[in-house]
Amino acid sequence: ESPYVEHAQYYDIAVNYPTSTPLKAVASTAALSTMKNWAGEQIAQFKEDGNFDNLSAEDIQMMGYDQGRKETLQIDYLMGSSPITNPRTISYIYTDYLDTLGAHGNTFFKTFTFDTQSGKLLSLADIFQSGTDYLGTLSPLARASLAESLATNADDKMLSDGTTPDAKNSQNWVLDNQDLLILYAPYDVDAY
Repeated sequence: ESPYVEHAQYYDIAVNYPTSTPLKAVASTAALSTMKNWAGEQIAQFKEDGNFDNLSAEDIQMMGYDQGRKETLQIDYLMGSSPITNPRTISYIYTDYLDTLGAHGNTFFKTFTFDTQSGKLLSLADIFQSGTDYLGTLSPLARASLAESLATNADDKMLSDGTTPDAKNSQNWVLDNQDLLILYAPYDVDAY
């Protein structure tokens, strides 16, 4: 595990990503590079969005930075810091917690699934036969499963919008043995 930690006057960043994978050497290097680059992009975007180098005295006071408040970016990979391995794939699940001093912080997911033979980063389309309407099949299944688990708390419009047959709605997925797991962050399919 490789931690990246940065404590600055107006923000704190803590990012963890693996330093090794069970993939073969070249594939492992490519996979690690893909995940590290993604983490670097998240850090850069956080700093750009925060505009920390150009804050006015009014910004500092309005955000409460002058009272010790700080924005936070925390990225961790899940599953006990171990990837989900299958004979043909290896997957990593990351939580991306972002607190920009609003009402509450928000959590997002990012997944990476690699082919164990080639080390190629797989898209969801890659695990289905070419030409298959996999999104059209997954969409109603996800909607029904989520409606059942959310029960009476479900926001029908958010649930419907978040489970349309659009690749972005199913972009965070892993294979766990025979199960396809699709992860939805708060506000993807229901209120926080």
